[in-house]
Amino acid sequence: MRCGLWLLSFAVAPLLLLKPVFAADQSCALKRGPVRTVVRVNDAESVTLEDGSELKLAGTLAPRARDGNAQPGTWPAETGATATLSAMLLGQSVELAFGAKRTDRYGRHVAHLFVGKGQSRIWVQGALLSSGHVRAHAAPGMTECFLELLAHERVARRSRLGLWGIGLYRPKRATRSALLMYLRSSYQLVAGRIVSVSRTKSGTYLNFGENWRQDFTIHISKPVLSANPEWAASLDGFKDKNVEVRGWIERRNGPSIAITHPSEIEVLQEGLTQRDGWPRSGAHSTHVSPDTNPATPGPDETPVPNEERPEPKAPGAVDL
Repeated sequence: MRCGLWLLSFAVAPLLLLKPVFAADQSCALKRGPVRTVVRVNDAESVTLEDGSELKLAGTLAPRARDGNAQPGTWPAETGATATLSAMLLGQSVELAFGAKRTDRYGRHVAHLFVGKGQSRIWVQGALLSSGHVRAHAAPGMTECFLELLAHERVARRSRLGLWGIGLYRPKRATRSALLMYLRSSYQLVAGRIVSVSRTKSGTYLNFGENWRQDFTIHISKPVLSANPEWAASLDGFKDKNVEVRGWIERRNGPSIAITHPSEIEVLQEGLTQRDGWPRSGAHSTHVSPDTNPATPGPDETPVPNEERPEPKAPGAVDL
């Protein structure tokens, strides 16, 4: 059954910045699941149901105290997000909706949640994202509704709500290799201009500098390329484009993000100025010296001009 579920009436259509580089996953078809009661909120991305099973909220990544090297229970982004989800779900009946994969490697349910009825019905993931309490995250094989998730996240980014008001969560410059290496093993958004595209036996690399042994790169593995052949064939055209990528920073010579799905890369609108924190349109990025303290991003580290939701669906429109 098709069901357009509108969370909030956000006026975001005129706002332009990011566009998806691959549109094949614009469908948001979910399978209706059972109704369950939430008896415990474990954190801002997982709950326990009345049968004792644990459920992970699909498509979200909650802030953790370790993000800011803080003690557990003292990081405002973490405690605020958990409190918000508790107020929304604790003791409430929720309807589960599943994508292709229903469990993760830990045996937890992975689902989208809906709470309330009629006009008060809320898509839980959308509510958390649009208020800035979590980030959108595409786990391997679990990319349903990711464009809708990104749309809600952008609402919060535009106004720097919640965790987007904290510098360490906002996008980092791809040219700041020392900072990115310091942030390895953490989930980050990184933005910059692609200098070259290299194809090897292990996959394709999008390079953000001339020295691939030190500079930031995006790695796209053979399985991801094979699963998205049309997109894979278009990658040579990414040279000289400004993009934003999200994922886990790892060390592969220099700092690198290995994407699991094309939707984790978005093309930035041309024409952004240095005042916005980006190279001028048509200019190549130049190396930026790392901060003396790489753990502290500069004030211009994370510009987020007005953004556009992905078409054709508006935030909150989910098929069940």
